[in-house]
This record gives sequence, structure tokens and C-alpha cells, in this order.
Amino acid sequence: MNLRIASAKSRAALVVGLLAVVIRVGATATLTVNGESTCNHTDFAGIGLGGVAVFIALLAGWEAATGFTDYQHQVRKGVTWGVIALALLLGAVGLLKGFAVVMSPCG
Repeated sequence: MNLRIASAKSRAALVVGLLAVVIRVGATATLTVNGESTCNHTDFAGIGLGGVAVFIALLAGWEAATGFTDYQHQVRKGVTWGVIALALLLGAVGLLKGFAVVMSPCG
């Protein structure tokens, strides 16, 4: 599959979504009180890049749904929708990683 036939916004959302999952810039704090330890982690890159990826993917989806972008072939529109769905998934995983729901170093 050639990703060049997808819209530019959907490809940009995919790249930002991948960066949201891969890059980690955050803060971790551990506290021990009476022998019980608690851990708190926030990944700022996951929150920022994940939010941007979801926003760009939603814009690309809006353009594809309203016909704002001109498509020559139905295949191109289908590939664009597939890339948008993958970008939304990666952006959501980046947001969940940022709020320490998944892939948290705290366990």
C-alpha cells in the first residue's frame, strides 16, 4: 500500500501519532508513607502530541466526509479513511500514555 495516495493531513496525523507513542518526556514522583509507596507519572509529550494527532486526524476526517478535499479515485478516499483511523488510534494511545493509563513506568 502506498501512503502517498492518502491526504496530506491524514499522513501528518499518522506521523504525529507515532511520535506521541514513541517519545517520552515526563515527570515521575514517588512517595513513601508508613511503608506504602505511591507513584505518579505524567508524560507531557504523550499528552501534547496525542492531542495534536487526534485534532489533525479529526480535521482530515471532516475534510474527507464533507468532500472538501477532491479525490480522483475511491481507493484514495478509502486509504485516507484507513490512515485517519490509525492516526486516531495512535493519538488516543499517546493520550492514554500521557495520563499514565497505559505504558506507565509506575506499573
